[in-house]
Amino acid sequence: MKKKICILTTYDNDFFTPQMLLSLNFSVNFENIISHIVFVPGFKSIKRTFILLFLLNFKEIVEILIYKIKYFISSRKFNFNNIEKKFIKDINSEESIKFIIENNFDLIVSLNCNQIINKKVFDQTSCDFVNFHPGKLPNYRGLFTNFYCILNKESEVYLSYHKIDVGIDTGQLMRELKYPVNKKDTFFSLYNKLYLNKRSHDFIIDCIKNYDLYKNDVLRRTNSTNFSYHSSPSIKQIINFLYRH
Repeated sequence: MKKKICILTTYDNDFFTPQMLLSLNFSVNFENIISHIVFVPGFKSIKRTFILLFLLNFKEIVEILIYKIKYFISSRKFNFNNIEKKFIKDINSEESIKFIIENNFDLIVSLNCNQIINKKVFDQTSCDFVNFHPGKLPNYRGLFTNFYCILNKESEVYLSYHKIDVGIDTGQLMRELKYPVNKKDTFFSLYNKLYLNKRSHDFIIDCIKNYDLYKNDVLRRTNSTNFSYHSSPSIKQIINFLYRH
């Protein structure tokens, strides 16, 4: 029997999210896999915008601005004819829980969404929740993962497929996709690799379609270090990032 699957994402990120969803739709008949897409707010903040202005170069800022203008005037915004779309302010609200229960989803897939699902949602719903996290787990839990990868001179970046639990990026790790970090890579170019590359789209589709095959898989790290959660970088970290050798 066909599973009922819902994508959970954000409408605040109008650069990566629309392109990623449209590319996924083109790579496979998305409506045969996904029944609903739920959009929530979550990325807009003065602090985040301020940090991004320091981390992006001029060419990247221009690229984003041009895309935002095209996106604003486009008639193709999240244009999925046979997929039901819903906008919810808070994924942990009673409205959200009611929506999940009424639609009886088998799987909810968090894709570029930074709202944290709390225990109340897990307790009152019966579906599974999974996430695609743009970082190696458990090493790079949290935010600005590619910033910290470059700052720590990592040689690879990861897109991690894991179950969502009551922690933050602490659920069972099932699969991962990795890309090399090149000398010319930037904070922005690494997110492009993870979110807008065909390899990533194929990986995402495969993980969603074959969840039943992967749900009992556990990828374990040989290093048992207790890695901390990464939050927004400090001014000192940004300075070290900008003047790194």
